[in-house]
Amino acid sequence: MDQNISTAVILVAALIIFFSVTVGTYSSIQALSMQKEGIEKVMIKAEELVEKEGEKRQEYNEFKDRKDDFQNMLPLGRDDARTLMLINSMANANNIVITAVGVSDGVSVGRTTRRTPASQGTADEKVKTVNLSFNATYGDFKAFLTNLEKSRRIFDVVAIDFLGSAGRVFSFEVAIHTYRMENQF
Repeated sequence: MDQNISTAVILVAALIIFFSVTVGTYSSIQALSMQKEGIEKVMIKAEELVEKEGEKRQEYNEFKDRKDDFQNMLPLGRDDARTLMLINSMANANNIVITAVGVSDGVSVGRTTRRTPASQGTADEKVKTVNLSFNATYGDFKAFLTNLEKSRRIFDVVAIDFLGSAGRVFSFEVAIHTYRMENQF
């Protein structure tokens, strides 16, 4: 019997040692498993944020590209040289050589200019009048007006004066309004 009792005591001692080791190990494994689940959730969220950052970066870059278009449509401040270069390049594309240019602030119709502090619209929006003189065929003149109309820059043709012709070449004077923003955003 002593042998059965000693076997039982050894068996109980072994079970106590087994359960004390495994319960401690199991609880630490369970804690590590919960920590792993938390880390996996954080990693998924991080991947979502990286993807969203890429989308926002692309959206920003698209807006940045459109900002240049907005700047061309309604520039900030004075940019007479750029405006005249743009008009001249459109004229050259249609075989037109501009012979005279006049630039003034205010509203101009034909040969009279009325100075105004602001155009229709906000007080920050200013009108610039560009008066051009050139010789061109009627087809080239129409193509030039079409280019002005399709330009990203806002141009209003407010007056066209026909001064005469020499065969198929006509002399024109054109008054164009363009706009600019006075205050920066």
